[in-house]
Amino acid sequence: MKFRKVFLALFLFISCLPLFCEEYLIRVVISEYKLFLINDVGIVIAAYPVAVPGFSPNYLPAFGTVTEIEKRPYWYPTEKTRKHYLETYGIELPKIVKPDDPLNAMGVVEIIIKFDSPDVNPLYRIHGTNDDASIGTKATSGCIRMHNKDILKLIEIIEGKQARVLFEK
Repeated sequence: MKFRKVFLALFLFISCLPLFCEEYLIRVVISEYKLFLINDVGIVIAAYPVAVPGFSPNYLPAFGTVTEIEKRPYWYPTEKTRKHYLETYGIELPKIVKPDDPLNAMGVVEIIIKFDSPDVNPLYRIHGTNDDASIGTKATSGCIRMHNKDILKLIEIIEGKQARVLFEK
C-alpha cells in the first residue's frame, strides 16, 4: 500500500510541470468499481461508484490525459452496439443519438481521454449514464460510467485544470 502512495505521488510530481500547478489524477480501480479523484499532493478528495467493462481489460494499467469535457454529448453508437441493442432490447438505435434523448447512453457529460498507449481503444471514455442500475456492475464495452450527478460534481472540480487518468485492475 505504501508503494502505491509513493508511486502516485511521484507520478503526480513528474507529470506536473511547472511545480505547484493545480493538477488532478482520476484513478479508476476496475476491481473496486470506484473512481477516485486525487489532488496534486496525493490526497483523495472524492470517490464515486462506477460501472466498468464487462471484460477483463488486458491493457491495464493505462495512463492518459483528459483532453476535452463535452457537456450534453451526442452518442454515435457503433454498428456492434446498435446490433446488440436490437437483439437484446428490440430497440433500433439511430446512428446518432441526440443529447437529452432517453436512449443516449453518454448521459449528461463525456470526458474524452488521450491514452499514452496505442493499445487502449481511443474511444474509451468516462461518461454519465442513462442506466443508473448499471453502476457498480460490469456493464460497459470499455468505458467507465458514472451517475450523472457524480460526473457533474467531478467536472466542476477538474474543468479548466490539468487532469491525468489512470485505469488499473
